[in-house]
Amino acid sequence: MAFSTGNLETKLNALNETQAAIQSVSLWIMHHRRHASESVDTWFEKLCAVDASKKLAYMFVANDVLQNARKHGTEFTEAFRPVLIDAFAHVAGECEPPVVKSLNRVLTVWQDRSLYPADFVAQLKSALNSSSSESSSATASTSAAASQVEKRIPQPVDPDALALQLRQIQDAVVSDTLIQQRVTVLPVSSLKQRVATEVKDHQSGTYFQDQVSQGQRATLQLMERLEAQTKQRKRVIEMLQDALALQNQAVAKLAETAKECQEKMDTLNAAETELNSIMKSLPSIGYDTSSYSRLPSTSELFSRGGSGASSSRSHMPYATGGYASGYQQPSSSSASAPAWRTAPAVQPPTSSSEAPVDPRKRTATAAGFEQMGRQ
Repeated sequence: MAFSTGNLETKLNALNETQAAIQSVSLWIMHHRRHASESVDTWFEKLCAVDASKKLAYMFVANDVLQNARKHGTEFTEAFRPVLIDAFAHVAGECEPPVVKSLNRVLTVWQDRSLYPADFVAQLKSALNSSSSESSSATASTSAAASQVEKRIPQPVDPDALALQLRQIQDAVVSDTLIQQRVTVLPVSSLKQRVATEVKDHQSGTYFQDQVSQGQRATLQLMERLEAQTKQRKRVIEMLQDALALQNQAVAKLAETAKECQEKMDTLNAAETELNSIMKSLPSIGYDTSSYSRLPSTSELFSRGGSGASSSRSHMPYATGGYASGYQQPSSSSASAPAWRTAPAVQPPTSSSEAPVDPRKRTATAAGFEQMGRQ
Protein backbone atom coordinates (compact mmCIF):
# COMPACT_ATOMS: atom_id res chain seq x y z
CA MET A 1 0.00 0.00 0.00
CA ALA A 2 1.44 3.33 -1.09
CA PHE A 3 2.03 5.97 1.53
CA SER A 4 -0.55 8.67 2.13
CA THR A 5 -1.79 10.41 5.22
CA GLY A 6 -5.24 8.98 4.53
CA ASN A 7 -3.92 5.42 4.52
CA LEU A 8 -2.05 6.05 7.76
CA GLU A 9 -5.16 7.53 9.38
CA THR A 10 -7.13 4.47 8.34
CA LYS A 11 -4.62 2.18 10.05
CA LEU A 12 -4.53 4.37 13.16
CA ASN A 13 -8.34 4.40 13.38
CA ALA A 14 -8.33 0.59 13.52
CA LEU A 15 -5.61 0.51 16.18
CA ASN A 16 -6.11 -1.22 19.53
CA GLU A 17 -3.84 -2.23 22.41
CA THR A 18 -3.13 -5.75 21.16
CA GLN A 19 0.48 -6.51 20.26
CA ALA A 20 -0.44 -7.63 16.74
CA ALA A 21 -2.27 -4.38 15.93
CA ILE A 22 0.56 -2.23 17.34
CA GLN A 23 3.25 -4.10 15.39
CA SER A 24 1.21 -3.96 12.17
CA VAL A 25 0.95 -0.14 12.27
CA SER A 26 4.58 0.18 13.40
CA LEU A 27 5.89 -1.95 10.53
CA TRP A 28 3.84 0.01 7.98
CA ILE A 29 5.24 3.31 9.27
CA MET A 30 8.82 2.01 9.25
CA HIS A 31 8.36 0.66 5.74
CA HIS A 32 7.70 4.22 4.58
CA ARG A 33 10.71 5.73 6.36
CA ARG A 34 11.13 8.32 3.61
CA HIS A 35 7.90 9.90 4.88
CA ALA A 36 8.94 9.84 8.53
CA SER A 37 8.16 13.52 9.12
CA GLU A 38 4.67 13.27 7.61
CA SER A 39 3.98 10.04 9.48
CA VAL A 40 4.93 11.62 12.80
CA ASP A 41 2.79 14.72 12.13
CA THR A 42 -0.23 12.55 11.32
CA TRP A 43 0.43 10.35 14.35
CA PHE A 44 0.55 13.36 16.70
CA GLU A 45 -2.61 14.93 15.26
CA LYS A 46 -4.53 11.70 15.65
CA LEU A 47 -3.15 11.21 19.17
CA CYS A 48 -4.62 14.53 20.26
CA ALA A 49 -7.98 13.78 18.66
CA VAL A 50 -8.73 10.20 19.73
CA ASP A 51 -10.48 9.09 22.91
CA ALA A 52 -8.44 8.70 26.07
CA SER A 53 -8.94 4.93 25.92
CA LYS A 54 -6.85 4.69 22.71
CA LYS A 55 -4.04 7.11 23.53
CA LEU A 56 -1.88 4.50 25.22
CA ALA A 57 -1.97 2.35 22.07
CA TYR A 58 -0.71 5.34 20.04
CA MET A 59 2.17 5.80 22.50
CA PHE A 60 3.05 2.10 22.21
CA VAL A 61 3.22 2.52 18.39
CA ALA A 62 5.71 5.36 18.83
CA ASN A 63 7.73 3.27 21.28
CA ASP A 64 7.84 0.32 18.86
CA VAL A 65 8.88 2.51 15.92
CA LEU A 66 11.62 4.29 17.88
CA GLN A 67 13.18 1.14 19.32
CA ASN A 68 13.16 -0.83 16.04
CA ALA A 69 13.82 1.90 13.46
CA ARG A 70 17.00 3.19 15.10
CA LYS A 71 18.80 0.04 13.87
CA HIS A 72 18.39 1.38 10.33
CA GLY A 73 18.85 5.11 10.85
CA THR A 74 17.84 8.18 12.83
CA GLU A 75 14.95 9.37 10.67
CA PHE A 76 12.24 8.55 13.18
CA THR A 77 14.35 9.47 16.22
CA GLU A 78 14.72 12.99 14.85
CA ALA A 79 11.14 13.20 13.57
CA PHE A 80 9.58 12.24 16.91
CA ARG A 81 11.78 14.39 19.09
CA PRO A 82 10.00 17.77 18.52
CA VAL A 83 6.59 16.38 19.46
CA LEU A 84 7.36 13.93 22.27
CA ILE A 85 7.24 16.43 25.14
CA ASP A 86 3.83 17.68 24.04
CA ALA A 87 2.66 14.12 23.42
CA PHE A 88 3.59 12.88 26.91
CA ALA A 89 2.10 15.97 28.54
CA HIS A 90 -1.12 15.61 26.57
CA VAL A 91 -1.59 11.93 27.39
CA ALA A 92 -0.82 12.49 31.07
CA GLY A 93 -3.45 15.24 31.25
CA GLU A 94 -6.12 13.16 29.55
CA CYS A 95 -5.61 9.64 30.90
CA GLU A 96 -5.88 7.83 34.20
CA PRO A 97 -2.92 7.15 36.58
CA PRO A 98 -2.42 3.54 35.33
CA VAL A 99 -1.63 4.94 31.86
CA VAL A 100 0.88 7.38 33.35
CA LYS A 101 2.51 4.51 35.24
CA SER A 102 2.89 2.52 32.00
CA LEU A 103 4.48 5.49 30.23
CA ASN A 104 6.94 5.96 33.08
CA ARG A 105 8.09 2.38 32.53
CA VAL A 106 8.51 3.14 28.80
CA LEU A 107 10.69 6.15 29.60
CA THR A 108 12.79 4.06 31.96
CA VAL A 109 13.48 1.62 29.10
CA TRP A 110 14.41 4.52 26.83
CA GLN A 111 16.82 5.80 29.44
CA ASP A 112 18.37 2.36 29.97
CA ARG A 113 18.84 1.81 26.23
CA SER A 114 20.00 5.38 25.59
CA LEU A 115 17.32 5.96 23.01
CA TYR A 116 17.58 9.68 23.75
CA PRO A 117 20.02 11.65 25.88
CA ALA A 118 19.42 11.48 29.60
CA ASP A 119 18.51 15.15 29.92
CA PHE A 120 15.84 14.83 27.22
CA VAL A 121 14.37 11.74 28.88
CA ALA A 122 14.29 13.70 32.14
CA GLN A 123 12.30 16.42 30.37
CA LEU A 124 9.86 13.82 29.11
CA LYS A 125 9.40 12.42 32.62
CA SER A 126 8.90 15.90 34.01
CA ALA A 127 6.23 16.69 31.40
CA LEU A 128 4.52 13.37 32.05
CA ASN A 129 4.42 13.59 35.83
CA SER A 130 3.74 17.32 36.13
CA SER A 131 0.78 17.07 33.76
CA SER A 132 -0.49 14.10 35.74
CA SER A 133 -0.28 16.13 38.96
CA GLU A 134 -2.13 19.00 37.35
CA SER A 135 -4.82 16.61 36.19
CA SER A 136 -5.20 15.26 39.74
CA SER A 137 -5.45 18.82 41.07
CA ALA A 138 -8.10 19.59 38.49
CA THR A 139 -10.03 16.51 39.54
CA ALA A 140 -9.83 17.60 43.18
CA SER A 141 -11.01 21.08 42.22
CA THR A 142 -13.91 19.58 40.33
CA SER A 143 -14.86 17.51 43.37
CA ALA A 144 -14.70 20.58 45.60
CA ALA A 145 -16.85 22.51 43.16
CA ALA A 146 -19.32 19.63 43.10
CA SER A 147 -19.54 19.68 46.91
CA GLN A 148 -20.20 23.42 46.81
CA VAL A 149 -22.97 22.85 44.31
CA GLU A 150 -24.52 20.29 46.63
CA LYS A 151 -24.60 22.88 49.42
CA ARG A 152 -26.21 25.44 47.11
CA ILE A 153 -29.99 25.69 47.35
CA PRO A 154 -31.44 24.24 44.16
CA GLN A 155 -33.56 26.56 42.05
CA PRO A 156 -36.60 25.60 39.96
CA VAL A 157 -35.64 24.76 36.39
CA ASP A 158 -37.58 25.94 33.36
CA PRO A 159 -37.74 22.97 30.93
CA ASP A 160 -37.96 25.30 27.92
CA ALA A 161 -34.85 27.23 29.00
CA LEU A 162 -32.93 24.01 29.54
CA ALA A 163 -33.96 22.69 26.12
CA LEU A 164 -32.86 25.97 24.53
CA GLN A 165 -29.43 25.75 26.16
CA LEU A 166 -28.96 22.19 24.94
CA ARG A 167 -29.95 23.14 21.38
CA GLN A 168 -27.50 26.05 21.40
CA ILE A 169 -24.70 23.75 22.55
CA GLN A 170 -25.50 21.27 19.81
CA ASP A 171 -25.54 24.02 17.18
CA ALA A 172 -22.20 25.36 18.45
CA VAL A 173 -20.61 21.93 18.17
CA VAL A 174 -21.72 21.61 14.57
CA SER A 175 -20.61 25.12 13.59
CA ASP A 176 -17.21 24.76 15.27
CA THR A 177 -16.38 21.50 13.53
CA LEU A 178 -14.84 23.16 10.47
CA ILE A 179 -12.72 25.52 12.56
CA GLN A 180 -11.52 22.65 14.73
CA GLN A 181 -10.58 20.65 11.66
CA ARG A 182 -8.55 23.55 10.32
CA VAL A 183 -6.67 23.85 13.57
CA THR A 184 -6.18 20.09 13.85
CA VAL A 185 -4.49 19.75 10.46
CA LEU A 186 -2.03 22.55 11.15
CA PRO A 187 1.52 21.06 11.09
CA VAL A 188 2.43 22.82 14.30
CA SER A 189 4.81 20.13 15.50
CA SER A 190 7.02 20.29 12.41
CA LEU A 191 6.56 23.97 11.57
CA LYS A 192 9.56 25.14 13.55
CA GLN A 193 11.80 22.57 11.92
CA ARG A 194 10.48 23.42 8.47
CA VAL A 195 11.04 27.12 9.00
CA ALA A 196 14.63 26.47 9.96
CA THR A 197 15.27 24.29 6.90
CA GLU A 198 13.01 25.64 4.16
CA VAL A 199 13.13 29.42 4.49
CA LYS A 200 15.76 30.48 1.98
CA ASP A 201 14.44 33.81 0.68
CA HIS A 202 11.75 36.45 1.28
CA GLN A 203 9.18 34.61 -0.77
CA SER A 204 9.41 31.42 1.26
CA GLY A 205 9.55 33.47 4.47
CA THR A 206 6.37 35.33 3.46
CA TYR A 207 4.66 32.03 2.74
CA PHE A 208 5.43 30.70 6.21
CA GLN A 209 4.36 34.02 7.78
CA ASP A 210 0.97 33.65 6.13
CA GLN A 211 0.73 30.08 7.30
CA VAL A 212 1.55 31.09 10.88
CA SER A 213 -0.90 34.03 10.80
CA GLN A 214 -3.74 31.87 9.50
CA GLY A 215 -3.00 29.25 12.12
CA GLN A 216 -2.98 31.87 14.87
CA ARG A 217 -6.30 33.36 13.78
CA ALA A 218 -7.99 29.98 13.48
CA THR A 219 -6.62 28.83 16.82
CA LEU A 220 -7.66 32.06 18.56
CA GLN A 221 -11.16 31.84 17.11
CA LEU A 222 -11.47 28.24 18.21
CA MET A 223 -10.24 29.09 21.72
CA GLU A 224 -12.88 31.82 22.06
CA ARG A 225 -15.61 29.47 20.91
CA LEU A 226 -14.41 26.74 23.25
CA GLU A 227 -14.43 29.18 26.17
CA ALA A 228 -17.99 30.23 25.35
CA GLN A 229 -19.04 26.60 25.08
CA THR A 230 -17.42 25.83 28.42
CA LYS A 231 -19.37 28.59 30.17
CA GLN A 232 -22.61 27.52 28.56
CA ARG A 233 -22.09 23.88 29.45
CA LYS A 234 -21.38 24.86 33.06
CA ARG A 235 -24.72 26.68 33.15
CA VAL A 236 -26.42 23.59 31.80
CA ILE A 237 -24.69 21.45 34.44
CA GLU A 238 -25.99 23.76 37.18
CA MET A 239 -29.51 23.57 35.78
CA LEU A 240 -29.36 19.78 35.59
CA GLN A 241 -27.99 19.54 39.11
CA ASP A 242 -30.80 21.77 40.40
CA ALA A 243 -33.37 19.65 38.58
CA LEU A 244 -31.84 16.47 39.97
CA ALA A 245 -31.78 17.84 43.52
CA LEU A 246 -35.44 18.91 43.29
CA GLN A 247 -36.45 15.52 41.94
CA ASN A 248 -34.57 13.78 44.76
CA GLN A 249 -36.42 15.93 47.29
CA ALA A 250 -39.75 15.08 45.64
CA VAL A 251 -38.90 11.38 45.70
CA ALA A 252 -38.02 11.58 49.40
CA LYS A 253 -41.35 13.27 50.20
CA LEU A 254 -43.27 10.68 48.20
CA ALA A 255 -41.47 7.88 50.00
CA GLU A 256 -42.32 9.43 53.38
CA THR A 257 -46.00 9.81 52.42
CA ALA A 258 -46.11 6.25 51.14
CA LYS A 259 -44.65 5.05 54.45
CA GLU A 260 -47.32 6.89 56.43
CA CYS A 261 -50.06 5.41 54.21
CA GLN A 262 -48.64 1.93 54.73
CA GLU A 263 -48.65 2.42 58.51
CA LYS A 264 -52.31 3.50 58.39
CA MET A 265 -53.18 0.53 56.21
CA ASP A 266 -51.48 -1.83 58.66
CA THR A 267 -53.48 -0.30 61.52
CA LEU A 268 -56.76 -0.66 59.62
CA ASN A 269 -55.99 -4.27 58.73
CA ALA A 270 -55.25 -5.08 62.38
CA ALA A 271 -58.54 -3.42 63.44
CA GLU A 272 -60.43 -5.43 60.83
CA THR A 273 -58.90 -8.68 62.07
CA GLU A 274 -59.78 -7.86 65.68
CA LEU A 275 -63.34 -6.90 64.74
CA ASN A 276 -63.88 -10.13 62.85
CA SER A 277 -62.61 -12.12 65.82
CA ILE A 278 -65.00 -10.34 68.20
CA MET A 279 -67.99 -10.76 65.87
CA LYS A 280 -67.38 -14.50 65.63
CA SER A 281 -67.38 -14.82 69.46
CA LEU A 282 -70.79 -13.05 69.96
CA PRO A 283 -73.96 -15.24 70.65
CA SER A 284 -76.67 -15.65 67.97
CA ILE A 285 -79.72 -13.26 68.28
CA GLY A 286 -82.32 -15.39 66.28
CA TYR A 287 -85.85 -16.33 67.71
CA ASP A 288 -87.71 -19.66 67.53
CA THR A 289 -91.26 -18.90 66.24
CA SER A 290 -92.42 -22.49 65.70
CA SER A 291 -94.45 -22.59 68.98
CA TYR A 292 -96.52 -19.49 68.13
CA SER A 293 -99.87 -19.71 66.22
CA ARG A 294 -100.39 -17.60 63.15
CA LEU A 295 -102.27 -14.33 63.55
CA PRO A 296 -105.23 -13.67 61.22
CA SER A 297 -104.65 -11.34 58.32
CA THR A 298 -106.57 -8.12 57.67
CA SER A 299 -108.73 -9.72 54.94
CA GLU A 300 -109.66 -12.53 57.31
CA LEU A 301 -110.70 -10.08 60.03
CA PHE A 302 -113.02 -7.91 57.89
CA SER A 303 -114.28 -10.33 55.18
CA ARG A 304 -117.99 -11.38 55.52
CA GLY A 305 -117.78 -14.35 53.20
CA GLY A 306 -115.48 -17.27 52.62
CA SER A 307 -114.00 -19.82 54.87
CA GLY A 308 -111.76 -17.29 56.45
CA ALA A 309 -114.65 -15.16 57.60
CA SER A 310 -116.58 -18.05 59.08
CA SER A 311 -113.55 -19.30 60.93
CA SER A 312 -112.97 -15.99 62.59
CA ARG A 313 -116.50 -14.93 63.57
CA SER A 314 -116.37 -16.86 66.84
CA HIS A 315 -113.53 -14.66 67.91
CA MET A 316 -115.10 -11.30 66.89
CA PRO A 317 -116.98 -9.12 69.44
CA TYR A 318 -120.59 -8.05 68.79
CA ALA A 319 -119.59 -4.43 68.56
CA THR A 320 -117.84 -5.20 65.27
CA GLY A 321 -120.99 -6.71 63.68
CA GLY A 322 -120.10 -10.38 64.09
CA TYR A 323 -122.31 -13.23 65.25
CA ALA A 324 -121.78 -15.97 67.73
CA SER A 325 -121.12 -19.49 66.51
CA GLY A 326 -124.37 -21.36 65.69
CA TYR A 327 -126.42 -18.28 64.81
CA GLN A 328 -127.16 -16.93 61.35
CA GLN A 329 -127.56 -13.37 60.28
CA PRO A 330 -131.20 -12.51 59.64
CA SER A 331 -132.06 -12.20 55.98
CA SER A 332 -133.04 -8.88 54.52
CA SER A 333 -136.47 -10.29 53.53
CA SER A 334 -137.73 -10.61 57.13
CA ALA A 335 -140.72 -8.38 57.94
CA SER A 336 -139.22 -6.71 60.90
CA ALA A 337 -135.83 -6.68 62.63
CA PRO A 338 -135.49 -7.62 66.28
CA ALA A 339 -136.08 -4.88 68.76
CA TRP A 340 -132.53 -4.83 69.88
CA ARG A 341 -131.39 -4.13 66.28
CA THR A 342 -133.71 -1.13 66.01
CA ALA A 343 -133.04 0.37 69.40
CA PRO A 344 -131.35 3.70 69.24
CA ALA A 345 -127.77 3.87 70.34
CA VAL A 346 -126.93 5.47 73.60
CA GLN A 347 -125.63 8.95 72.86
CA PRO A 348 -123.22 10.79 75.13
CA PRO A 349 -124.25 14.08 76.67
CA THR A 350 -124.16 16.95 74.20
CA SER A 351 -123.78 19.72 76.68
CA SER A 352 -122.90 20.45 80.22
CA SER A 353 -126.58 21.19 81.04
CA GLU A 354 -127.64 17.61 80.51
CA ALA A 355 -127.42 15.30 83.46
CA PRO A 356 -124.70 12.71 83.25
CA VAL A 357 -125.81 9.11 82.76
CA ASP A 358 -125.68 7.01 85.82
CA PRO A 359 -123.07 4.24 85.37
CA ARG A 360 -125.47 1.76 86.90
CA LYS A 361 -128.10 2.57 84.26
CA ARG A 362 -125.46 2.29 81.51
CA THR A 363 -124.53 -1.15 82.81
CA ALA A 364 -128.16 -2.21 82.96
CA THR A 365 -128.81 -1.07 79.45
CA ALA A 366 -125.85 -3.03 78.14
CA ALA A 367 -127.08 -6.11 80.02
CA GLY A 368 -130.50 -5.73 78.40
CA PHE A 369 -129.03 -5.62 74.97
CA GLU A 370 -127.08 -8.75 75.66
CA GLN A 371 -130.20 -10.58 76.90
CA MET A 372 -132.14 -9.55 73.83
CA GLY A 373 -129.41 -10.90 71.64
CA ARG A 374 -129.68 -14.33 73.27
CA GLN A 375 -133.38 -14.56 72.57
